Amino acid sequence: MSCQSILVPHAEFAAGRELWPAGAAMDAYHHHPGYELCCRLSGTVLYRTQAQEFTAGAGSFVLLGPQCPHWLSAPARQPGHGITLHFTADFLRPLAGALPCPVPELLPAGEAVASLDAARQCEAEALLDALLRAAACTDVRAPARCRLLLGALLLLLRPAWGSPVAAGAAGRLAAQAEAYLSTHYADPVTLPGLAAQFGVSPSYLSRAFRQATGQTIVARLNALRVMAARQALRAGMAPASAARACGFGGAAHFRRVFKAQVGVSPQQYRRRAQAKAPAEAGAESTGR
Repeated sequence: MSCQSILVPHAEFAAGRELWPAGAAMDAYHHHPGYELCCRLSGTVLYRTQAQEFTAGAGSFVLLGPQCPHWLSAPARQPGHGITLHFTADFLRPLAGALPCPVPELLPAGEAVASLDAARQCEAEALLDALLRAAACTDVRAPARCRLLLGALLLLLRPAWGSPVAAGAAGRLAAQAEAYLSTHYADPVTLPGLAAQFGVSPSYLSRAFRQATGQTIVARLNALRVMAARQALRAGMAPASAARACGFGGAAHFRRVFKAQVGVSPQQYRRRAQAKAPAEAGAESTGR
């Protein structure tokens, strides 16, 4: 695929939240002089590059290399949001010698996608929140903090990087299933019902999805539900209400799946999040 691409420059490091309204699309292909790392927190975004087309759902991390032309769009009726980082290799260079591997080994060539288990996802999101706070801080030590936090995030993602969902019938089917799950995780989804949506057999869908993503459909569905439940609990929703809102069949099943993925019960997670929020607000107000 050849395309005209617009250069969008950025600083050595920049971080920000992004909101994708339903049906939004970029006007043209663009590229950056450095790397773009995006964590999708909700919704699904379609990526098109010179090499291929792929979908990134909630919980996905997408890394695009320097000078990589890309174009993004969001499905109709499905808004989403995420956190995007831009950085250059030079920004990371001072970490050389302080990391367990050379800096170039942290950065896959071309396009790469990663998905983490729930525990590492929590850790990654905590690092991203800290990066946003550090990037907004005017303290002269802020760039060094951003550099250390970014290095820690890339180390966390390093073993999880893989190629985007491959082109072809099976890859496209897996991407469509991922987009459906990202939108309908709160519904009573079943494998036969999901397969019927795409006119294929349950066994073929299950095999194609696992081959493309490395996860079973049930594991991916539970991960999406737990991610949504964590957001609901952080917002103060009661665990029983979060279970219903996020598609879990009952409180006991919700508690079991949530604790297996996050390491604590939904009630414990909610209490910790509520205790942490005032402390972070105070730290942010004094750090500026």
